[in-house]
Parts: sequence; C-alpha cells; structure tokens
Amino acid sequence: MKIQDGSSYQNTQIQNEHFYAFDEEIVAPADGKVIKIMNGNKDNIPSEMDAENPVGNYVIIEHTSKEYSLLAHLKKNSIQVKIGELVKEGQCIGKCGNSGNSSEPHLHFQVMDSLDLESGKSLRIRFKDGIEPIQGDTVSNVHEYKDTFDEKFDKVENTFDN
Repeated sequence: MKIQDGSSYQNTQIQNEHFYAFDEEIVAPADGKVIKIMNGNKDNIPSEMDAENPVGNYVIIEHTSKEYSLLAHLKKNSIQVKIGELVKEGQCIGKCGNSGNSSEPHLHFQVMDSLDLESGKSLRIRFKDGIEPIQGDTVSNVHEYKDTFDEKFDKVENTFDN
C-alpha cells in the first residue's frame, strides 16, 4: 500500500485511480528469470474481491538458491516482461493494480521455496540492509525517498491469505 497523510487514497475509495498505489511501477526485487505470469484478470472495484483468482495478475521470478518471488495483484495487462526473460533488480515488471483477492490497490510480495503457489512455503524476506520484515510491518526505501520518508510506505505481506 502507498500511504500519504495517513491514507491510502485521495477523495473517495470508489475508484482504483483514487488510490496512491494504483498504476505505480512494480520492479523486480532482485535479478532472476521470469517463470510464470498471469496478466488478464480484471481489476476489482475497490472493496470487492475475486476469491476465484486469489493472486490476480502476477509475476513469479526465480532467483539464485532456488528462491522464487511472487509479485501479485498487478494491474490488468500491465505486465512488461515475458516468461523466460532475465530481469535485473529494479527493472519495471508491471504496474500496481487491484486484481485477485484484493480489496484495494496494493502489492502482495512474498518469497517462496517453490514456484507452486499451493505447495510452496513462504520464506523470510531479507533486504540488503539486513531488515527482515514480518507480515504487517511497514517498510520504506529510505535512500530513494529520503526527503519524503513519511509519505512513501509499503505494507509488507509475506504470507498468502486465502
């Protein structure tokens, strides 16, 4: 989620475009190979959810040590990478959306030991600076957003909720 002045949206919560995170670039968390993509699920109306497609539009990237990152709830038809493509850390892979089992635009990010969403186990996320957030923690890229630290936050999710 992207929060500004204590809120994730401006004006009203009735349109995805009113949410600060909607349509923001989502980047690869580390170098890797794109293994799996879903790109055609519609974005939900805020507060409505699609339980039939829990992760919505997503990208799975295989990293070294057989770790896989899942970036989910992406915007319909926004994914800019292809299966088999090698991606670099920081490369734009798509846009933040509100697809799947999501009530408002945000990024669901998790690291797994398998590309199988059903049987893979979630792994602890470890950032380069040593921070290991847990579900519910708020994190920010202090270096990139140094001047606007209080305005740019992401809600960390490291478990998959059905």
